[in-house]
Amino acid sequence: TDTAEGCKAKYKLNNGCLELILDEDTPEYACYTSMKVSSIQTYEKNGLHPGATQMREVEPFNGFSCKYGYFEMRAKLPDIKEGGHIAWWLIGTQDDALPDGSGSVQTGEIDILENLFESINTFSPKVHPWTDSKIKSFRKDIEMHGNYSEAFHIYSMDWTPKGIKFYI
Repeated sequence: TDTAEGCKAKYKLNNGCLELILDEDTPEYACYTSMKVSSIQTYEKNGLHPGATQMREVEPFNGFSCKYGYFEMRAKLPDIKEGGHIAWWLIGTQDDALPDGSGSVQTGEIDILENLFESINTFSPKVHPWTDSKIKSFRKDIEMHGNYSEAFHIYSMDWTPKGIKFYI
C-alpha cells in the first residue's frame, strides 16, 4: 500500500478465533485502487512484494523470519462469491535489497493457501519466483468437495532443504 491507513489490519477475536474484517469502513488499499485489504504482517520491511506500490515506512513490529519449517493454520474460508481473494503466504526478507527496499532479486513467494472467492472450493498452493532465477515456479489447483466456508480445515506446508509439501 502507499498509505498508512491502507495497511492497518481490521480484525476481532471471537471465541478464540481471529477474524479479519472487510467492511464499508475499511480504507482503500491505495490511492490508485478501490481494493480493500485486511492482513496481518509478521515482518517489517519496505518493498517486500515486487510490482506493487509499497509503504516506505511500515509500522515497526517485532516479527520473525526463518528458512524452512512447518507452517499450519486452521481456518474457515469466507463465504463471498462476488469476487475477491484470500491468501496465506510467505515472502523472503530480501536481504540483498537496497536501504529503500528496491533492487532485490530475492523476491520469491510461497502461497500456502490462495484462492479466489469465485472458486471457494479450489485449494491452490503456489510458488512464485518473481525476479528470483534460483526458484522454480509451481501451481497446483485442487478441486475440493463440500463447502469450505462452513467448517474449519487445516492448511499447512512443510518446507525442508529437499523441497516443499503442501497439505489440507
